[in-house]
Amino acid sequence: MSDFLSNPANVQEDRPEISALAHTVVSLMQDNTKRKVERHLQAMTDHLVLRVRAPGPFAADKLVSELLSDGLHADDLIDVCIPAAARVLGAMWCEDQLNFAEVTIGSARLQGLLSLLAPPWSVPSDGDSEPAIAIVLPDGETHTLGVHVITAQLRRKNASVRLLFGPTTATLLRILRNDPFDGVFFSCTRKSKLPAIAEMMTRIKSSFTRPPALILGGLALTSAEKEAKASRADLVTDNALAAFEFCRRRMKTDPPKVR
Repeated sequence: MSDFLSNPANVQEDRPEISALAHTVVSLMQDNTKRKVERHLQAMTDHLVLRVRAPGPFAADKLVSELLSDGLHADDLIDVCIPAAARVLGAMWCEDQLNFAEVTIGSARLQGLLSLLAPPWSVPSDGDSEPAIAIVLPDGETHTLGVHVITAQLRRKNASVRLLFGPTTATLLRILRNDPFDGVFFSCTRKSKLPAIAEMMTRIKSSFTRPPALILGGLALTSAEKEAKASRADLVTDNALAAFEFCRRRMKTDPPKVR
């Protein structure tokens, strides 16, 4: 019976009603498993929010051990639970359920968890074949948790990642001339920062014969999608892994070159 359910293709072709039933049963089993996983991740996210909001000392290493021992993988925490917990904190602030200090402390604790879960920056890539990425957070931006999540995701892919906080255009151009970055990710959480980012992109493209891939992402995309798409970005996305794959393809066919 177990073989019948797990391998519905083995059912005799002259019994289509049985084959259809087997496919239905397998589909239901997969859906139930998916919902169970989603419920577990939601429960762990809720627990995470409670712990980072709790008063008193905070032991990040102890909390990570608890979550991992409860069946979670580090990737689950980085990709799902920590970003979801950050969104909950932000929503609670918008609804005046938390004050700025409480949100700041909670976000800092979430970022501390990332430092324990993410691969160290010194981990070498396999044969140095993966993209080198610079992530730019514009001057004046105070929300750093998102870029640290992206950094952890990309380093897990063996990408070399460097975070740049508030660089001037001149500083960014100097860095790109000295280091062969394959992609530059601009994280924009506020619409007001888009013109300055667009100007940086224009300067980069005019300074390189073949500039690195320029990617634009961040919370501002939800409120300024039209303006974001009108920038000089090669790709506008909030999916860090999609941006990574874009850079991989670009580095193989059209590597960056300074004028």
